[in-house]
Amino acid sequence: MKKILLIFPTLILFFACNQNNTRNNANKIKVENNKFADTTSPGQKVEAAVVGTSDSLMPGKTTDESWKIAGFTNPSSFKEFFREFKGWVANDNIDSITAHIKFPLRICPSAEDFKKNYSNFFNSQVKKSVEQQDPDRFFANYSGAMTGNGELWFYEIKGKYYVITINN
Repeated sequence: MKKILLIFPTLILFFACNQNNTRNNANKIKVENNKFADTTSPGQKVEAAVVGTSDSLMPGKTTDESWKIAGFTNPSSFKEFFREFKGWVANDNIDSITAHIKFPLRICPSAEDFKKNYSNFFNSQVKKSVEQQDPDRFFANYSGAMTGNGELWFYEIKGKYYVITINN
């Protein structure tokens, strides 16, 4: 009886997928080495790299759902904070930045170490990612919200915003 209960949902899933594939037969896509080729046009082959996407990486604003998944209870408040954070970074306001870093970090154990080595942690790449980050277009997922290509990751902890990762 247990085997039948396990097989039945599997069969339903198989038939649902098979029916879906039949409907989409007109759009045949061949995937090889992280590239796909659309072969729907006779004699014409179009290739593009396969890229992971997120609604927050696409043009437009970060969605409410992305903010929720990232653990942010008030995205508007975070955006205001981030605008202020951008000013701190532009002016190298080390004390204000340090106050919003959750220590220990993987690459920095303490606030004292961070202040001593600030220019190593907030190098030109990290500063550029902050400067160019549009507050309405963050990539946000279960790990938090990131600037640029993941140079900084932010997270909300008890209603306050902290840098939880620095990747430089």
